[in-house]
Amino acid sequence: MKTLLFGSLISSLLLTGCMLLTPEDPPHEPKDLKPDDFAWDEIDIARDYKFIDVTRIDCGSVRSNLSGSGKCLPVKLPFATSALQCPLSYPAETLTFACIDKGDIPAVYVRFSFAETAKNIDLTALMPCEIVSDGPAAHKPPRFPTDPGYHACLCQNTGTPGALINAPDTLRPAGIYIDLTAAERSEQSLHNLQQNHLLDGPFDIVLDARFLDEDARTQAFKNLPELFSFYRNLEIHPNIHTAPKPDNLN
Repeated sequence: MKTLLFGSLISSLLLTGCMLLTPEDPPHEPKDLKPDDFAWDEIDIARDYKFIDVTRIDCGSVRSNLSGSGKCLPVKLPFATSALQCPLSYPAETLTFACIDKGDIPAVYVRFSFAETAKNIDLTALMPCEIVSDGPAAHKPPRFPTDPGYHACLCQNTGTPGALINAPDTLRPAGIYIDLTAAERSEQSLHNLQQNHLLDGPFDIVLDARFLDEDARTQAFKNLPELFSFYRNLEIHPNIHTAPKPDNLN
């Protein structure tokens, strides 16, 4: 009996010693780029070259700071091979960023995607917006063989307002707009967006300067802080990647 008690005491002491010598695992580093992440503060949108009296668009600086967060990874897009994609905090989902070479003034492309379960996202900062649709995205015949169509709300309260551009039979949204093609939208949902400025997911907030002229592409790049600020001011749900449960559920 004494031997058994002594053995138990030794085992307990050994276990306690191991616990003292082995520190607890550190908390996991968040994988999502949060609204208060330092990366947003470090982004240098444009650089002034005083000796030649010009401000150059500095895509590399934005890419460097986003990738430097350790949370954004390269992704290939049909129109860009050096794009980045970053996981974001709920109710947002991902940020896609690219700069596409177009002569002296590159075209910036930004897409903030919101989760399917996101509810009542306040889009007042982008309002008013004009709802437009055509082609397969609007359940209409394709206008040309590869036509995806569009269903969007063109944002007007921005430095780069949304607009439909190109020839009448190839119109597409450009500038800043809300992409609504990810889900069917009822008339009530669209009315709520325009009147109360609230929208449920999934949807994307897009800044697409690929089809704009040089002056507009320059302005679009300068509007990046405005668009980034939308996410930075968003009310998030820490460590949640799906919709919070209603209060009446356990």
